[in-house]
Amino acid sequence: MARPRISDSKRRAIADDARASYGTTEGALSRVAARHDVSIRTVRNIMSEYGIGINKDARARTKNATKATVADNAARRAALASRMLTEAEHALDAIYEPCMVFNFGGKDNSYNERQIARPTIADQRNLMIIAATAVDKHKVLDQYDSDAAGAAAVDVWLKMMTGATDE
Repeated sequence: MARPRISDSKRRAIADDARASYGTTEGALSRVAARHDVSIRTVRNIMSEYGIGINKDARARTKNATKATVADNAARRAALASRMLTEAEHALDAIYEPCMVFNFGGKDNSYNERQIARPTIADQRNLMIIAATAVDKHKVLDQYDSDAAGAAAVDVWLKMMTGATDE
């Protein structure tokens, strides 16, 4: 036996509730349905009937949010890549700067320190490793966005050649 059609006033109330709470946790189909004692399918049908977009709006919001996140992450990678070059420069500069050497030890476990003109050979090697690693990481970060831009250009070219459109 088919259920009787929901009254127009109740349909409007459901639509108003769905429109007002759309995009929030309270606007979830299951919550709207529970508040009006109807099924989720009924809420979905009413939202469609009243032009309250579920799929189109949600997809557009998700697409825009994804684009914003991608752009934010690209900016963060660019800033991080710049910091890597700065750290590489600092490490290379430190090879030629005076440094403090120190030691704990002896029977009294005393602390001794003194200034030397340049870091020890082992410390110079470590500074070179730090600089090289920072430059490599800069290159990787820089290449990441260059590859993404190149791939996007290829996608545009392919769409132009094939006549494909975004779906």
